[in-house]
Amino acid sequence: MDVNHRFVSLAREAFQTFVSLDARIFRTLHTLLFRPGALTEAFNAGQRVRYTPPIRLYLITSLLFFVALGISASRTADAEQEAPAEATESEVVTRNRAIAEEALRQDSTSTAAQTTGVLLAVVDSIQSLDRRIERDPVARDRFFAQTRQNLSRAMFLLLPVFAFIVYFLYLGSGRYYVQHLIFSLHFHTFTFLAFGSVFLIDWLLPEAAEAWLQVPVLCMIPVYLLLAMRRVYHEHWGLTLIKFVGLSVVYFLVFFVTFIAVFIVTIFLF
Repeated sequence: MDVNHRFVSLAREAFQTFVSLDARIFRTLHTLLFRPGALTEAFNAGQRVRYTPPIRLYLITSLLFFVALGISASRTADAEQEAPAEATESEVVTRNRAIAEEALRQDSTSTAAQTTGVLLAVVDSIQSLDRRIERDPVARDRFFAQTRQNLSRAMFLLLPVFAFIVYFLYLGSGRYYVQHLIFSLHFHTFTFLAFGSVFLIDWLLPEAAEAWLQVPVLCMIPVYLLLAMRRVYHEHWGLTLIKFVGLSVVYFLVFFVTFIAVFIVTIFLF
């Protein structure tokens, strides 16, 4: 009897915990999606029990995003293999290499020539990867998987970078760095959800209707960031807009350089 009572008690506690977690996730996603910046405000104000922790929410959404990215990349690659092309990737790379070699012969001492030498090494690696993929289609999937893994790690490292840029823009706000980090986590979580919905639209809707929904969804990302900055940092619209532009430009450059670096490193290590 005592054992049965304990089992019922444990089952009740497990059910209550599950319902509580489910309610927290639903409440967190609703606030995150439809009230830009409100979730960050709540955490900074100490209202954390009612919501899913930012790092856990980020890890869940980023995992789902990169899984969806892998499926989408695989579908795109399969479609490209079925479609005829005027020139293969290896032919394009060969032409680019010939142009680079000609530039290197004309000037072999300048900084530009040294840069060209590095580019030639990259071209060689791309061409080698292309030949491997042609011989072994499974290599394509492994390369995409490795790229996704490296990119997910890079994105995680970019979180504190984004937070540092925001911290610099709001030096006089009296906020701690960790508060900007929470803002960074919530914004990137929303970004992953937005791109994930783009993949979902691509899978579910016909091609003619995709752009009509995908473009507005992607345009929501900068709008969301602007509204979140306005709500969290309580500055007037003019100053918020200036800082929004600065943050967007600097972070885009950082992200672009990081993406290129991840791609090149993956090619060399693959």
